[in-house]
Amino acid sequence: MSPRAVARRNHWTLVVLTLAVFAIPVELARSQTTDRSVLQKPASRFVAINGARLEYLDWGGDGAPLVFLAGLGGTAYVFNDLAPEFISNYHCFGLTRRSFGKSEQTKDGYELDNLALDLVAFGRSLGLKNFTLVGHSYGGTEAIRASELHPELIRRVILLDTAYDPIPSAARLPRLNSSPP
Repeated sequence: MSPRAVARRNHWTLVVLTLAVFAIPVELARSQTTDRSVLQKPASRFVAINGARLEYLDWGGDGAPLVFLAGLGGTAYVFNDLAPEFISNYHCFGLTRRSFGKSEQTKDGYELDNLALDLVAFGRSLGLKNFTLVGHSYGGTEAIRASELHPELIRRVILLDTAYDPIPSAARLPRLNSSPP
């Protein structure tokens, strides 16, 4: 099977797993949380990691940690409606990457590996183990990279509208000349 076919199959497997792991619990949580007035606003806190002071939100909850990551340009606040739907089964957090929202703008450190290490350092600073990262858009790319670098800390990654090329550049096939002979 070609690398592209494997990537395509893995993409659809990820979509199906995302629906099975993420969408179904939302429906269960909705059925359990009927009174929206009991849902609280998240606590805004800060953590100093990797040379940056980053804001994170804590919606509380019971169970395994679930960490929400916004897309590029967004903050953890974009999950104010979604995260509370999971607090009956998970302890929900949201991390705002450096330079966005109230998180500190740093002179450097914006490479993908550094942003991924921010996620790992965040988890370690809160004592999280086997946590799930829920990444929207570029947050999903950061989540994937963090799980590649530290699979011992991250249980799973859930992607929401994330574009990610899982084929390493060395494995790409050269384009064939499509013009007729």
